[in-house]
Amino acid sequence: MLPNFEEFYPIAVVPMGENDHATFIETFSNNKETTATHWLIALEGTPTDHGVYRWNVIVYPANATTVFYFDYVRFSSPPLCSFHEAALLANDIKTQIKTDEFLTKKQLSLQTK
Repeated sequence: MLPNFEEFYPIAVVPMGENDHATFIETFSNNKETTATHWLIALEGTPTDHGVYRWNVIVYPANATTVFYFDYVRFSSPPLCSFHEAALLANDIKTQIKTDEFLTKKQLSLQTK
């Protein structure tokens, strides 16, 4: 499924830590064309019937040149009520990535797709 590029905001491209990269390679070992070394964190907005947007934080594998693999969503948050709330969650995820705990540590407050 293609991302919603109408309301799609890349927030950060962060290098994978050593442990997360090893876990990623193990998880996608059957897909040899995926050469991801980074994570792309993005916010995606979807309008409701009432004209209000719901926001999801999406994390994709990517490489250093910001090519991302939209077919391999690693994380998608439940719909959030505000852009601000989604940005805060994106920042928390960025911190997990920087501490090399995104794939190797279970996020209790986060649900994967």
